[in-house]
Amino acid sequence: MTDGKAFSDARFLRAWMPPRDPLDAVSLTLEALEGLGLEPKPVGSGMIGELRGGLRCIDIVHDRLDSVVVMSGVDAGRLLTSGPGSLYKVDYAIRGSIRGVLSGRIVVRTAPEFKGLLRRKLVGLRWEVPEGGGGSHVRPGFRSAPPGPGEIWEGGPHQELRDGLNGDSELMASMLSFTSERKRRPLIVSVVSDQWDESMRICGDVWLEPRELRDSYLSPVFLEIVSRIGGHVKDTRRKFGGLTF
Repeated sequence: MTDGKAFSDARFLRAWMPPRDPLDAVSLTLEALEGLGLEPKPVGSGMIGELRGGLRCIDIVHDRLDSVVVMSGVDAGRLLTSGPGSLYKVDYAIRGSIRGVLSGRIVVRTAPEFKGLLRRKLVGLRWEVPEGGGGSHVRPGFRSAPPGPGEIWEGGPHQELRDGLNGDSELMASMLSFTSERKRRPLIVSVVSDQWDESMRICGDVWLEPRELRDSYLSPVFLEIVSRIGGHVKDTRRKFGGLTF
């Protein structure tokens, strides 16, 4: 994966001002999705079926995934030093919700495991259920919060999804190989419920320039990773129920 000029969510502002080159990001995403054989179909802004919170929603033909959402934003550091600096990422979506999961929540996310102090080496990954969140959101479409008190229970959907993902040895091996290629820090992947109960989304935390998307979020390796994650999301929904669209 190309490391590029990536920034974590902590340094990132939602796109409250127009990005510099949104058409480049969308057109490159469409081209890459076509190359992956996903038959992409853009959903018009404001149309029924649009998944909100991003720059563009694109439906795809896939047995475990329904859509992608191109996300855009502006890095504050670059904005102050060198003018507009638009960055992007691509979220994968499964339309619908899971019963027992509130909207706007991080259901599970990856946690890297390192070895060594001075020269840390990534030696493993695991899925965890974050806690200590709840309440309202910073801004619609910007960031989901960890589950709050009383939202997680033994044998519930959060733990079911976590255990299913951790038990998928092929998925974990692929994710470890993929994230270890990053030089600065590993990619953190989360499964979140969006703020409108429209979809469950598989999100990475790294923001990139348009030309870097093909080698990361739009690569065949990452597609296989999110495909397996999507399968576990659908298995969890079949067990606990939820809306489907």
